[in-house]
Amino acid sequence: MVFWTLVGALGLFTHLRGLGASALWQDEAETAVLARRVQSYGVPRVDDGVNLVSQNQGRDADAAGRWNYSPWLAFYLAAASMAVLGPTAFAARLPFSLCALAALVLLFRLSRRWSGSDGVAAGAVALTSLSVPWLLHARQCRWYGPGALFSLCLWWAYEEWLARAPRARLKLALASAALFYTNFLVFFAAAGGLALHFLAARARQRPPERGDVRAAALLFLLLLPGMAYFDVLGRADGSGGVPVSRLMNLREILAGADAHVFPFWAAALAAVLAWRTPRLRRPLALLSGGLLTLVLAPHFFFRYLIIFIPLAAHLLAETAVLSGYPAALAAALLLTNAASLGPWLGLGPFLKRDLRGFAAELRAPVQDPVRAAAELMAKTARPGDVALVSYPDLSFMFHVPGLRVVGGGQGPRPVQAEAVRFAVVRDEREKSTFPLDWSRYDAVPLDAPNGPWGNRPDPGLHVFRTLGGPPAVVYVKR
Repeated sequence: MVFWTLVGALGLFTHLRGLGASALWQDEAETAVLARRVQSYGVPRVDDGVNLVSQNQGRDADAAGRWNYSPWLAFYLAAASMAVLGPTAFAARLPFSLCALAALVLLFRLSRRWSGSDGVAAGAVALTSLSVPWLLHARQCRWYGPGALFSLCLWWAYEEWLARAPRARLKLALASAALFYTNFLVFFAAAGGLALHFLAARARQRPPERGDVRAAALLFLLLLPGMAYFDVLGRADGSGGVPVSRLMNLREILAGADAHVFPFWAAALAAVLAWRTPRLRRPLALLSGGLLTLVLAPHFFFRYLIIFIPLAAHLLAETAVLSGYPAALAAALLLTNAASLGPWLGLGPFLKRDLRGFAAELRAPVQDPVRAAAELMAKTARPGDVALVSYPDLSFMFHVPGLRVVGGGQGPRPVQAEAVRFAVVRDEREKSTFPLDWSRYDAVPLDAPNGPWGNRPDPGLHVFRTLGGPPAVVYVKR
């Protein structure tokens, strides 16, 4: 009881404090603006007659103007929250953070089932709760929290299926469908881990049965509409040459996992211990198979590793206990990156600074130029005004309702220069990209230093403290 009280208090604090302090960055705003379209039309329409939602030159929708670039579940989660709490950044992010908190509860149960130890399960939850990449992504209006939750549901359902528990096949099919309609790429990654473990360890002991065939048929029927509508197979080749893209994926996955998910030296220790500790083998196979499957993805971003942080945390906690030095290994993982390969190759310091940076951000939120610019526009915008924004155009669509925003990845859009009231540029060089008579515009310095227009959660890109330097600027027509 004491443990869950502490974990609950820490989780609520780290996952919810200051949740609406910063503006939604581009990808978050994509989810939130489409969620508002769901509120208006029942489906995520890309064009409402004023603004077009697109990051791919208008190639994100079907012939009827409905979004078909990615699954819709996240849009409906955000729409439900904003319908109750209003169209704020806090409301948009809240359901995704709550899913991340629910994932911690399920992680405890799954870790205890694998290890037979409350201590290992508590350690897995603690390591996940103190993972800064986890915390940053958990606080996003994006699929990351639900993706982690449904991945854990899938791994739990797989355990039930191996144990021949009642309705395990149905649970496996439903968890798979939920993860697919959250993000189909991470679904295939998680499914790849299941396939590796089953083929390597259980296929001979558990040949397919009639009930398994029926469950597979049900899953096929559940996924088929999404496979067709989102053109999953058509997106599989990505861009660029196949050998180069896959090699780049492998490099990025190994680097990201080693630095932030499953450090190299801890992974090597876990692999050695797995030879004499069978209970380590299944979660190790699920993680290894998932990462190997991601190598085949058409592109890679660190966010695809988020679903594996709880799984890796279990392996790290179990490895720490089996090593005989749990406190020392836990301290090394939390306070240093000595367990990663990078520092030994001269690629970074041994002492971690991200926990300190995250605490600083919770204490004093970063002064956000996007929020400052949006507040200025919201106060002075008139009906029919247009804003030209290179990036992040979608953030301004969300935070300044009614303003027509042109730019970003929308592709060519007709606009009359006389109607352009606002122009947002990150530096003087961007002026040349806008066909405007700049002598007719006044520069308005914002009470926020210039920096990334939108605070991405990716390691190495997130800003924990307000940057120094000159103020950001919005150009306003006289």
